[in-house]
This record gives sequence, C-alpha cells and structure tokens, in this order.
Amino acid sequence: MRCTLVNRDIPCRENINSHSATELAHYLAGRGVDVEIVAVRDPASPEGRPAGKPIRLLPRRYEGKNKLLRLLDSVREGRTMARLAADLHHGPIICMTNPPLLNVWLARLARRRKLRWLYWTMDLYPEAFLAAGLTSERNPLYRWLAKSVTANPPSHVIALGEAQAEHVCRYFKQPPSVTVFPCGIVSSGAEPERPEWARQDGKIILGYAGNLGEAHSEEFVAATLEQIDPTRHRLILAPYGAKATRIRSLAKGRPGIVLLESVPREHLRFIDVHLVTLLPRWDHICVPSKAVSAVCEGGSLLFHGTKANDNWRLLHEAAWRISPDEDMATGLREFFAGLTPETLAQKKCAAQAVAQELFVLRERALDEIYEKIRELQ
Repeated sequence: MRCTLVNRDIPCRENINSHSATELAHYLAGRGVDVEIVAVRDPASPEGRPAGKPIRLLPRRYEGKNKLLRLLDSVREGRTMARLAADLHHGPIICMTNPPLLNVWLARLARRRKLRWLYWTMDLYPEAFLAAGLTSERNPLYRWLAKSVTANPPSHVIALGEAQAEHVCRYFKQPPSVTVFPCGIVSSGAEPERPEWARQDGKIILGYAGNLGEAHSEEFVAATLEQIDPTRHRLILAPYGAKATRIRSLAKGRPGIVLLESVPREHLRFIDVHLVTLLPRWDHICVPSKAVSAVCEGGSLLFHGTKANDNWRLLHEAAWRISPDEDMATGLREFFAGLTPETLAQKKCAAQAVAQELFVLRERALDEIYEKIRELQ
C-alpha cells in the first residue's frame, strides 16, 4: 500500500498540527504503508525522515515579515506542493491545510487528474479569510476559491470534531465519509521537573499559553487579568500572535502574573485552569488544539466561546464556560468566586476521564484512516 501526506511543516518541532502529521506518518508506516511526504524545509528543524520514509522538502523562498509577501509566497508554496504530490502518483493523497489554500490547489488537481484524496481539515480555507474580515462572500475570487473545494469533493474527511465534520460535509452534494480526529491528543509521559512558577504554595495556577490571534478574544484575556487575586492565584501568560503585544503590556508588572516566552508541552500539566477563547465567527473554522492537550495533561479549562464549538462538545465535563453573549466581567467574577480547591479537584478528576476517552478516540481514528487508505488503493 502507498499514500502521500502533504503539509508545510513535517517533521515537526513544537507545532501541534505538524506533530499530528508526523504521528500519522509513523502509524501508517508501522502498518506497512509506504508513506511519501511533501513538506517545506524548516531551517530550524532536523531533516529527519518520519518512520524512515521518503520526504520531499521544498525550499523556503520568503522569510520576511511583510504580510502581503508572506501570503503570496504561501500561495506559491501551496500550488507547488500540490503539483508535486500529484506528480508522484504515490497512492491516495492526504491533504492538510498548511499553507493556506493547499486544499484548493489539491482539490482542483484531483478533479482534473482523477486523484483520490483525503481532506484533513486542520483549519478551513478559504473560510478563514472570511472570518478574519479580509473578504466577503460576494467577492468573486472568494467564491471561486470556495467552489474549487466544494465542486471537487474528497474521498474522505478527517475532521477535528463532529461539529466541524458536519460543517464541512454540508458543502458537498454527496457528503464523504468522515473520521473524527481531534488535534492535540498528546501526553508527555513521566512528570518532568517542576518549573519555578509551579512551586507548590497553595495557589491555583491559571494560564494562557498559545496563539492569541484573529480568532481569539483579547478582551477576555484582558478582563481575566483584572480578576487575579495574587494571594489565591498565579496567572502564567505566554501568548504570541497578532494580539499578544497588548496583553503582555497590560500584564507587565502586575502581581500574581508571570510572563513567559512559551510553555513547553510537558509543563502544561502544572497549570490548573487553562484559558481558551474562540470568537463565534471562527466556530468550526478553528478548533484550538491547546485545549485538547491541556485536558490530556490533566488540566481543566475556562472556555470563552459557544456551545457549538468542538472544544466545548468534546471537553465540557472538564471545563467552565463563559458565553460570548453574557457580560464578560460578571461571568468572570462569578467564575472566580466559585473557583476553590474543591471545585478545581472535581474538574481535574473529570479531565482524567475525558483524556482516557480521547486516547481511545485517537487509536480508533488512526485505524479508520489506515482502513480508508487500504480501501482507496
């Protein structure tokens, strides 16, 4: 059996989407599938070969910070990667969504060349451009890009949750088969050395560690800063992305708040309550993987988002929720008033049960993908 896996960043470093791709490559190779990988060279990553299988690393052309030039270069990368994957003629193609529009180019090639492809919906494009306010549904280019995917349906969809799967499949006249495979199901194994900020002094540790970009509410994080009682809480802040600068500025010098550049995945277990936010217009377009990883490490969540999002549907037993429709300050005051060692212990106990269900779901998803690859040979 053979297949091709296409994603910008393989092998991975800390990127969780790339971790999932590498994990799948190892799994399929371990079951006898000849996996060919198409990716873009990362100067910071070792040129390892997942599972010892061939990897086609394309050169990076633009490394600057100009947003327009980065977008144009990512479009070029996506088209080049899709063409290379199609030219390999190496079994069904598993297409992820990094760089943006990779799925568009692969879908168009699949139709012309009658290729069998699986659509792994990490983020949804071109819908993400719509959610970010970069275009409108009336824009002719946006409509052409959207139709390029919907008119060329995949043989199978790998979705991050049931809600995202339902959202994606409604675009196709004949909905493809689906595997639900949440991103972020990882465990760091043995407990690492406790970092200084996680010292055991009786305080409840909250944290925001991850992207704070267009899809997330900086107002939620800013309002949370106001509720931190340094005698009872410690807030670990390690945001990056478009909205991180303001939050870092607001947090600087505040008692009870620790600013970090990043939090290693193995240190997530030392955060008791992870802050997670997703704006309603980004529902199903994104499903934050950091929330899944946090629960897998035994942590609880404070989720600012809708009930429709897969984060809530998958993880609600281990989470509290503040609705985007309610007054944020009031909701946060009520949450912190009820946050005690006892209520925290209940949520963290529930997180352990949810994590076990997620690990079972991961194994089932990997097996389903293998069976679909075998079916499409």
